[in-house]
This record gives sequence, C-alpha cells and structure tokens, in this order.
Amino acid sequence: MKVDAGTLNNLYAGLQCDGRRDRPGGLSPRTVRYVHTILHRALKDALKWGRLARNPADGANPPRATSSGGSEMRTWTASELRCVLEHVETDRLYAAWLMSATTGMRRGEVLGLRWQDVDLEAGTASCRQTVITIAKQVHFGTPKAAKGRRSVALDAATVLY
Repeated sequence: MKVDAGTLNNLYAGLQCDGRRDRPGGLSPRTVRYVHTILHRALKDALKWGRLARNPADGANPPRATSSGGSEMRTWTASELRCVLEHVETDRLYAAWLMSATTGMRRGEVLGLRWQDVDLEAGTASCRQTVITIAKQVHFGTPKAAKGRRSVALDAATVLY
C-alpha cells in the first residue's frame, strides 16, 4: 500500500469522525495529533534506515492539538462543593471524596493511596502510586511524571476524619 500525505490526512479525518472503539464517535483533535506524532516518528526512522525516500507525514495536515471552541472549564463554588460533600457524607468512600476535594489530588492518586503514604502527624499524603482502569480492569502504577510524585498537605478536617 502506498502511503502519502493524502492517505494520512484521510486517516486523521476518519479517526476524528469515528475512531473510537469503546463507543460511537470520533477521537479528539489532541489524540489524533498524538497519532500523527507517533506515525511521523516511525516514518522518520524508516527514512533513516533507507526504507523510504521521504517522510509522507511531513506533508500531512493533522488537526491542531489545541481545541478551539471547546467549553470553558467550570469548577464548583464553595457552596456547591459543600452540598456535594454533605450528599456523600454517609458514602463508604467519603474519605476519598473529602481527600479529592481538599487536596486537588486526581482520582487515580486518591485511590492509589496506602496507609504508608499518609502521615497524619505531619498532615501530608504522598502520591507514590496511582490506580487506572484498562479494559475494565484495575491496574496499579506510578505517577507518569516526576512532578506527579509529590507530597500534598492535608487540612485539619481531613486529618481528623
């Protein structure tokens, strides 16, 4: 099969229209741009190894990674957050809800916490492990970036809970 810039542009358009496997719909421009980045690198290697005369990805037009026209992020107000926490107060995972609300930790970081990662006397929690789901299966891992491995301060209410 001959791969040229037009072939890649058709691929990108198809991925944006109906590239999802888990549900109907397309992939985000950012994800399609990531696919382009990977293909560009692979084709660059093929060029270096003498398998291609030129890199067809150089002439392709992937979508811009930044989404224009997307909705602005909206965060809860203090009263909305209070209402949510009151609503889940009897939930068995209330501590996770409270931890997420008071620290800014991501869901996977909160779910990955172990007792050895929490220092109640110092009022800190260390993000050393994350929980992710892949194909409906739970997996443990480490934060992707070095910045993700950090210690976060816990407020007095969270420590007392």
